[in-house]
Amino acid sequence: MAERNFQPPVWDPILEATCSWFTWKMFNTTDEEKVVLVHLVLETSASIFFQTAFDIMKEHSTIEYFRIHSEADEKHEHMGKELLQNLSAKQYKKLIEIQFQGWEMIMAACDRIAVLVEEHADKSNEDKQWHFGTQTLTVLKSNSLV
Repeated sequence: MAERNFQPPVWDPILEATCSWFTWKMFNTTDEEKVVLVHLVLETSASIFFQTAFDIMKEHSTIEYFRIHSEADEKHEHMGKELLQNLSAKQYKKLIEIQFQGWEMIMAACDRIAVLVEEHADKSNEDKQWHFGTQTLTVLKSNSLV
């Protein structure tokens, strides 16, 4: 906890449920559906996030963590695509459905994180720090990001 200035981790039931959905799907989907969820949803969303975060964090000289992920996650999103070749129309329809559901869940999780940050910033007269790996995001009293 020292890396978080001894603040307890944030727990939220909506965030817990949306994130746990992906784990649950790893137990009850086909290998092809797992490839779609892991690589075409999670890794693709991570690639988008880290590429954007890398551009933002360059201004603050806090880039190594974001640079590594912006490069690695882009490669990860292309893995496993050979399992998605030569499937039936019924299988492709199911993969499109699970991909849509996966993006809905990742967007719900991201939306919830934004709400939690805003709620805390609104309640606090102090700057708030959020920790991602070894990096820290600070929300200032003015609601700007550093």
